[in-house]
Amino acid sequence: QKTDHSVNVTLGACRELDACRVFRDRMYKQYGMDPPAPSSSRLGQQRKAILIENKRFVSAHLTRALAAVKADPELAKVDIAQISWSSAKQRQTGDFVEHLEIIRDTDIHLSGPGTGMMYQTFLPDGAVHINLGTQEGNCPRSYMEEYMAEGSPYLHALYNIYPSSDLIAPVIVELTKKAYNLLEENHPLPIPVGQSLSPVGLVFKAYIWRRYRGTEEEHSLRIAASLKTIQGAPT
Repeated sequence: QKTDHSVNVTLGACRELDACRVFRDRMYKQYGMDPPAPSSSRLGQQRKAILIENKRFVSAHLTRALAAVKADPELAKVDIAQISWSSAKQRQTGDFVEHLEIIRDTDIHLSGPGTGMMYQTFLPDGAVHINLGTQEGNCPRSYMEEYMAEGSPYLHALYNIYPSSDLIAPVIVELTKKAYNLLEENHPLPIPVGQSLSPVGLVFKAYIWRRYRGTEEEHSLRIAASLKTIQGAPT
């Protein structure tokens, strides 16, 4: 799994063995719930979106973004709510069942990087995860846990390429529109390899394989990471 994370920017066995979906469904059943119905079962109906608070974006910026989504007539069929899993807010009650109930019915999941987005694996088939990114130090944009989306081929992933708090409201409106269209277009699953990576993840993955091509290390990578799941890997 560590090699898959480092080389393929994905989760080990989640494509070859469908391990993430199996884990998701087992967790729901463990807590007395049926696994979530696929997002395709709600075509043409109201869509539920949640905007997760975390330290990457202050609450005031997200509140403005929430209001902008609700005011946009093109998003009339998107019911969006702002959620906090923080210990300072009501949702961190220790009631994991309540958290699963929220995620289970979510079609569009918006979060900055970090622990706030770790529930994405529990989303329904066909749901859309929106990684809002972050700016840290000299890095103009970072998406951190994008390997989770790439490793869950039953999810779509979109990325904010302008991770600035000043721009977050119009960016969230635009990304929510893209997510809604993806849901209604009902694309076939699984999501193709590489399609759920950010531009940063795609460049990193390409660099690793080009950097070690023709070396003994490439041979080790070929053994450790199955090339049948690596789009564009050297041949």
